[in-house]
Amino acid sequence: MDKSHTSSDFTSLIEAAYRLILLRNVDPVGLQDWRLKLEAGSSSIFDCMDALLRSEEFREKSLVFLRHYTESDALPFFNDNSQNGEVGLLLREMIGIGELSKIAVDIGAHGRVGSNTYDLLRYFGWRGILVEANPRLVPKIETEFSGCNFDLVNVAVSDKPGRAKLYLGVNDQISSIHREWTSQWGDIHDAVEIDVETLPSILDRFAVPKHFGLLSIDAEGEGLNLLEDAIAAGYRPKWIIFEAHDAPNIESLNQLPLSELVRGAYDIAGKTSSNLIVRLRQP
Repeated sequence: MDKSHTSSDFTSLIEAAYRLILLRNVDPVGLQDWRLKLEAGSSSIFDCMDALLRSEEFREKSLVFLRHYTESDALPFFNDNSQNGEVGLLLREMIGIGELSKIAVDIGAHGRVGSNTYDLLRYFGWRGILVEANPRLVPKIETEFSGCNFDLVNVAVSDKPGRAKLYLGVNDQISSIHREWTSQWGDIHDAVEIDVETLPSILDRFAVPKHFGLLSIDAEGEGLNLLEDAIAAGYRPKWIIFEAHDAPNIESLNQLPLSELVRGAYDIAGKTSSNLIVRLRQP
């Protein structure tokens, strides 16, 4: 053991490294493993930090890490390895050419972090229709999307218009007009009365064309209803992102309770841990 350091010193260093790099407390196995290595002198705290930075866990958390320590607007859109940013310019032009109607409709806008539409608005010049039910998030969205081309609508979206209670959960990101959905994430902290509109009525009000770029739906308890409502009204966004239970294991839209109209118009193009990305079939 390095006589200038005690076991307590090593423990503190390891704990600090995990909190700073992996943004979590060290697990017992990791603590014991690294403390034995440091005490034996076979590794240094710098070896520990290097291993954490190269770990699979850090790879998965790298974006969260950057957002934690850096202002999002200061980050590049992606890791551009071109000489002077040429690939970034090409990508912007390619996306622009590839979409005739660069409109992104975001149901459950929440804010910049975790947004499926912010980057399109900020970096690629798209227009956004941002819909958020929670009135407490409105000032945040207005600030974070400042400088982008967007309209913000403070309503809940359902297939039945009117008035409803919005149940607010453990934080401002957790809310739903369905009490049971909010309570899945913990205690309900408050409820507010809000207006409810249908998705087709919102699209019509903002003159969104029947064929547009992207529809992103994050509406607890209403996702598939809203998707069906828009398609039944004749809207055909080229891309749709929506939540699906056990999304990574869904291979076909036939596994979901969707109409033949939706299943016949779209194919799965990508999957994340909680969302499906579907693409309009070419005529």
